[in-house]
Amino acid sequence: MARTLRAALAVGATLAALVGGAGTAHAADKTRIQLETVGGVFCLGAGPQSLTYLDECGASWMFPAEWWIVPTAGSSFELRWIVDDDCLEVAGGGTQTGAQIRRGTCTGSKQTRWQLDLVDPVRKLYQVRPTHTANRCLDIPNGEVVKAKPLQSWSCNQSDAQLWRVKPIKESAA
Repeated sequence: MARTLRAALAVGATLAALVGGAGTAHAADKTRIQLETVGGVFCLGAGPQSLTYLDECGASWMFPAEWWIVPTAGSSFELRWIVDDDCLEVAGGGTQTGAQIRRGTCTGSKQTRWQLDLVDPVRKLYQVRPTHTANRCLDIPNGEVVKAKPLQSWSCNQSDAQLWRVKPIKESAA
């Protein structure tokens, strides 16, 4: 029990360092990350025309599956795609189950802000929740973890389709 508590506290401290605290984000406050699926094969990816989907984590090409995590007000943050700085958002601010997840202009609105809830401290897995509506999570439809699968907002249920590992990415020296 004590080991689980220590692990949870360590993960919480690491995450707090990643997402920062309250206040306005500055360039130095952002951290480069990947959001990896439970199995570790795929990550939250993005591409042209505002698309978001599952992509290979290690792929190093013109559409990398990497994001900036940028603190916003309170314990929320924006996920900004490293290619063009667009934010991960719930399309149209949708609150219904099945609302599309896409990239859009970072407006500071709640559908572009997210929170992480640690639900499995042993495996260091989180649910990613939009701040504009209650009980919704970033979800892989039907739990089909396959390349190019588009993502959605769905009722939080702690299934593997909604659990993500936050992986900091070390930036190479220029």
